[in-house]
Amino acid sequence: MRLVALLLLPLTLASAEGWLEVRSGPFEVLTDAGNRAAGRAMAYCEQLRGALGMSFGKTELTTVWPIRIVVFRDAQTLSRYPSLFIDGRDAHLGALVSGVPVPREFAAGIVRILLRDNTSVMPASIENGLVALFSTLDVKGVRVTLGAPPPLSERNLDWARLQMLATNPEYGGRLRVMLGNLGRGAPLDASCKNAFGRPIADIDKEAAAYLAAGDFQTAAVSARPIDPDHDYYPKEVPPARIEAVLAELRGNPLPEAEPGARTLVAMAEKEGDAAKARALLDRAMKLNPHWAEPHARLAMLKTDADERAVHLRAAAKLDPRGRYEEKARATEAAEEARIEEQRKRELERIREAELARVRAAEEKANRAAKPLPPGEKVEPWWDGPRPDRKVEGLLERVDCIRGTARLSVRDPNRGLIQLLIREPGKVALSGARDATLACGPQRKPRRVIIEYFAKPDKQSGTAGEVATVEFR
Repeated sequence: MRLVALLLLPLTLASAEGWLEVRSGPFEVLTDAGNRAAGRAMAYCEQLRGALGMSFGKTELTTVWPIRIVVFRDAQTLSRYPSLFIDGRDAHLGALVSGVPVPREFAAGIVRILLRDNTSVMPASIENGLVALFSTLDVKGVRVTLGAPPPLSERNLDWARLQMLATNPEYGGRLRVMLGNLGRGAPLDASCKNAFGRPIADIDKEAAAYLAAGDFQTAAVSARPIDPDHDYYPKEVPPARIEAVLAELRGNPLPEAEPGARTLVAMAEKEGDAAKARALLDRAMKLNPHWAEPHARLAMLKTDADERAVHLRAAAKLDPRGRYEEKARATEAAEEARIEEQRKRELERIREAELARVRAAEEKANRAAKPLPPGEKVEPWWDGPRPDRKVEGLLERVDCIRGTARLSVRDPNRGLIQLLIREPGKVALSGARDATLACGPQRKPRRVIIEYFAKPDKQSGTAGEVATVEFR
């Protein structure tokens, strides 16, 4: 066994020697085939990203995770690895062979990642058509051509529709409008009419005839000014790094010295202690601040509704596909309803406390009062200032502002009058069992008689201060 290990050691070391890496945008290219191979692979990826972005009117498409591409010097080596993309520890991983045209399936994988990370959910027919269209992009230096047909078995209406719109000069310049609208979540038919002045049904009818005719044209695409042999500066890859990448690409990753963001989220999902799970998710968020998943999972661990809403909103902002938008809105709506209900209960508590105080004072006064002599009349008595104004009308709105309230009452003769309640506990409410003031617009305006002191307040825009409110 020791002899076998010694024999295998040179092969392992050789596989990790002579590797170079170039980076640009979201792409990382690692190769053992030299500078030229690295530059050519990177140039293709960047031209593909530029062409797809231009079709949506976006100058720079980004990704949540880097797209890491290993370019092997020969097909025999590649045969030991999966050629299509897999989700790795901290990147999407894929493999190519130097000197061989990029396979359509590989290009399609890049397109799907770019669409998923940069656009709202689009109809499957449009998304599949875009993937098929851009998977045959031809890149020769700064000459980039779009529209080469895929194999006959894969030519369908989804592909033909986008191919026709992209290559026909009559439509090409306006395809960007349609895709830009769709990428922001607009409906298909509305996007089509906005771009071409025609419904999608008319476009599909024309595309079906175009597909049947089989005469497919291509179109030149504005290319990025890239020189693959001189614009990229390869750096040597440390043996330990390439060994880890190749092991992960084989599906047998080496033990992680430091867990990546994906691993931390997986660990948090299995963690029974909520505090420890939150700590793991916090670390994952710092490792990849563009990833929505840690925010969404952290939201579910928060007991405070405000904090839960904050993390769901962060997740929704990071995810253009809208997976968390509905949850964020529902959480925010529930929290607003809770706050409104809390305000109503507080106003009701204040009203009940004030009524109890008044009743207690009345009972005390009645117990202390001496019986009147026969025939003597009771005279009204009041030891405080009397309200000098009164308004009768419909209560339309109550604005609760930092412990005060502003009432909006519509008088048939005087119009809208706004009055201020500075201290809710000192305002007497009467006239009905449900004599309460609910914050916000009143669903059914109620008739009230309000006595108030004429004390205009410029800051609140009110004409006076409320003393009593009688519901009629």
